[in-house]
Amino acid sequence: MQSGNGASSSVYTTLERLAMDDTATPHKKLRVLMIAELANPDWVSVPLVGWNIARHVGEICDVHLVTSSRNQENIDRNGFFKKNVTYIDQTKTINFLVSCARFVLLGKAVDYTTFQALTFIFYPLFEIKTWFLFRKKIKNNEFDLVHRATPLSPVIPSLLASLCKSHKTPFIIGPLNGGLKWPEEFAYLQSKDRDYLSRFRQIVRCLPFYKSTRRDSSAIIVGSNATLSELTPTYLHKCHYLPENGMTAQEIPRDNQKVWDLPLKVLFVGRLVALKGVDMVIEASAPLLRDRQITLQIIGDGPELQNLRNLAQSLGIGDKVDFKGWIDRKIIGDFYKMSHIFAFASIKEFGGGALIEAMSFGLIPIVADYGGPSEIVTSDCGFKVTMQNRDLMIQKITSHLRELASNHTLAKTLSQHSRQRIVDEYLWPQKAQKILAVYSKVHLDKLSTYGR
Repeated sequence: MQSGNGASSSVYTTLERLAMDDTATPHKKLRVLMIAELANPDWVSVPLVGWNIARHVGEICDVHLVTSSRNQENIDRNGFFKKNVTYIDQTKTINFLVSCARFVLLGKAVDYTTFQALTFIFYPLFEIKTWFLFRKKIKNNEFDLVHRATPLSPVIPSLLASLCKSHKTPFIIGPLNGGLKWPEEFAYLQSKDRDYLSRFRQIVRCLPFYKSTRRDSSAIIVGSNATLSELTPTYLHKCHYLPENGMTAQEIPRDNQKVWDLPLKVLFVGRLVALKGVDMVIEASAPLLRDRQITLQIIGDGPELQNLRNLAQSLGIGDKVDFKGWIDRKIIGDFYKMSHIFAFASIKEFGGGALIEAMSFGLIPIVADYGGPSEIVTSDCGFKVTMQNRDLMIQKITSHLRELASNHTLAKTLSQHSRQRIVDEYLWPQKAQKILAVYSKVHLDKLSTYGR
C-alpha cells in the first residue's frame, strides 16, 4: 500500500478512470432477469444495495428488473431502467401483516428482526407473481440466467431456484448476509433490542424450500464470512464471496484534504439502538472531550436516543456531545468531509454501509473486531477492537483516540489508506465485474451441459 502523495494520486487516478469508463463491456451482453424486491436509489441499507446491484450490472448486462411497486417513484425518477422494469404491488399484503404484528406487540413499533420474520411470509408471494409473469420467457430460454439480489437475508428461501433449474436456466442468489450470532459478552443486550426471534434461527433450516434454494442455485454469492460459515460443506463449491455494500466513483470527493489540528472530529452514523455500541463511544470519548482533544457528533435516531443523552449528562459532557438526529442522505457527505475519525463500536453488524461511506471520505475507522466491519477494516487503515467485556473495549477505544490525537503523522497515513481501501475493493463498477464473472461461469457451465 502506498502512502503520502503516492496513495492520494492512486485514488484520484482510479476515480477518474472509473468516472469516465465504468468497466469494459463484453461483446455479447448476457440476458439477466434481476429480482430485487427491495431496490431503491433514494433509500438506504438493503434497498440501496439492491438498486446498486441492478443499476451497475445493468451497465454490462441486458438486465430486466423485477421489484416492488414501493420503489417505482424513485426508480422512474432515476430513469436508468426505463421500460426494462416490472413492478409488483404488495402494499396491501405488507400493510396487513405489519398491522397484525403491531397488534401482537401491543402497539409497539415493528423491529428489524420481526420485520424479517414477516418477510418470510410475504416474500414468497412476490416470487409466485414473478414466476407467473415470466415463466413463458424462462421456459423459452429468453434469459441466460435469473439472479435474486434481494432480500439479502439467508433465511428467506426462494421458490424460483427449483423452477429455474427444471427449465435449465441458471439461478443465482445473493449476496446473502445475516445470521451473525450475538457475542457472548453482550448477550444481555439481546432482549433490550427486542431480538427474540434470532434464538430460533436454526428452525428455518427445516422450513420448506430452505434446502432446495441452496441445492438448486447454480451459484451463491455470500456477503460475509459469518454467512459462509452457516452453509454446509456441500454447497461451498458454488459460493462466491462479495460484501454487499459499495460506493460509486461519483460519491467519493476528489478534494477532501483534511486539516489535522486539534480537536479531531469524531463521528458516528447509524440507528441509535443498543447493539450499535454508541454508549461505549460516548464513554470512551469523555476524557478527550473534556481535554478538548476531540469533538463528537452522533448522527441518527432511535429508541436509545434519550438514554444516550442521559449518559452524556451523567458523565458531565452533555454539552460536548452533538446529537444531530437524522440527516438527509444527500447532505451527509458534508459531515464526512469535516470529520477525521469514524467511531463505530457496533457489536452485531453484518454489513457496514455507513462505515464504507465514511472510509471513502478518508475517515479513520475504529470498529469492533466482529462481523462485517472487521472484514472491511484492515490494520493499515484503522483499528479493530477485540470483542471482550464492555469496560475493556471502552479502554481500548479511548487508547486509539488518544493515539490519533497525539500522532497526526499516523492519522494522515491511516486516512489515506482508509480511502484507498474503498477505492480498491468497494466501488460498484468493480463489484459488478465480479458479479459478471459469476454469471459467466454459470453461463458457460450451462452451455457445456445443455448446449444452449
